[in-house]
Amino acid sequence: MLRSESQITRSSKDVIQKKLNSGEIFAKKSDREIMVLKWRDRRDVLMISTKHSNTMEKSLLKEELK
Repeated sequence: MLRSESQITRSSKDVIQKKLNSGEIFAKKSDREIMVLKWRDRRDVLMISTKHSNTMEKSLLKEELK
């Protein structure tokens, strides 16, 4: 296993094991710009990305647009 791969594995374990409340976000980024992110809405959502950041934007519901 390469050094960078082990850092990704370590980061992903930290993120996966993190307990979150609804609306919380937790992310870690490796030296090679690979981000592992977890957030909780109704259930846990995990994402691995080389493109996205760990910021979230609030969106409006259809009812709020009227």
